[in-house]
Amino acid sequence: MNYIEQIKVFWRFHEQETFSVNEITLYFYLLEVKISHLSRLP
Repeated sequence: MNYIEQIKVFWRFHEQETFSVNEITLYFYLLEVKISHLSRLP
């Protein structure tokens, strides 16, 4: 699943289960950490 698909899935899930601002922030922070880590791999 690519970055955009993960974001779309997150927002679809958010429609069913409302997340707090802190939860949303944490999700996107961890997603960014994952993406930046993957981009460093050969």
